[in-house]
Amino acid sequence: MLKADTARGNGQQLTDLPAEAKRFDKHKMNLNTSEEEILANVALNIQRPLPQLDIYPPQSREVVIVGGGWSTEDTIDELHELALEGKAIIATNGAGNYLVKNHIRPDILMVLDARIENLAFVEEPIPNCKYFLASQCHPELFEACKDRDLTIYHIVTFQEVEFALLYTYYGPHFRVVPGGSTVGLRGISMSHMLGFRLMHLFGFDSCYAPDGRHHSYEQKWNDKEGATTMWAELKGPSTQGATLKFRCSSWQAHQTEQFFRFLKSNGDEFKLDIHGDGLLATMLRTGARLHLQNEET
Repeated sequence: MLKADTARGNGQQLTDLPAEAKRFDKHKMNLNTSEEEILANVALNIQRPLPQLDIYPPQSREVVIVGGGWSTEDTIDELHELALEGKAIIATNGAGNYLVKNHIRPDILMVLDARIENLAFVEEPIPNCKYFLASQCHPELFEACKDRDLTIYHIVTFQEVEFALLYTYYGPHFRVVPGGSTVGLRGISMSHMLGFRLMHLFGFDSCYAPDGRHHSYEQKWNDKEGATTMWAELKGPSTQGATLKFRCSSWQAHQTEQFFRFLKSNGDEFKLDIHGDGLLATMLRTGARLHLQNEET
């Protein structure tokens, strides 16, 4: 079982939560929606008569988790092959629409963020697809998916208040998906809860492409992510002394930190194969160390 927080919510106090679950606060997670909006969304959405995500026994089937990073476009042929082999396909956010346009049907579409812009990810129904929406998602997403195969899951961004909301409605009968501040990181945990142990990751880059792409598809709200560029410098034995640089936004750099922290705590629970040439894949392949420095743009 993952060490972060997959146990049933049993009314435990904040001080009883695992240290990893306490580590993230509003500022570290770079939230794109206010605390008041998120809590209001949770309070409304948990009242919907929906099944919740639960924990399932381990299974031998492999899963492909598809993020929206630019390398998904570069590795789409590899993704096609895995889909044809019968691997389960979990798309996150706008990757669902991107896969459909490329003739790959996801088995699951997972959405995490609370902003209304994410409605674009679910407006067009995907045949025979299961939808997993976080309880903090905007209510319009739930309305759009109300006649589909829909499951609600919980991430608990604001520990004490949100746990109180969930416990008031569900009692001890809810689970929290652990991970980090992005849908990709939570997608790894959700896949583990669904029983998958061998995971292929696509579009998990945590950096910009050399040509400036941040996603495999247009996502305008990421076009201007701030005036500071984060450069990740890799130095490791496999690079033969070379220093590699990757241009990263602040959220991408933070996701990298969270990813390796999560692997350190839970890496013995599953096996990951990251496809593409992004920052995370390069770090795993080379065993390189990460150094960050800020450069004004």
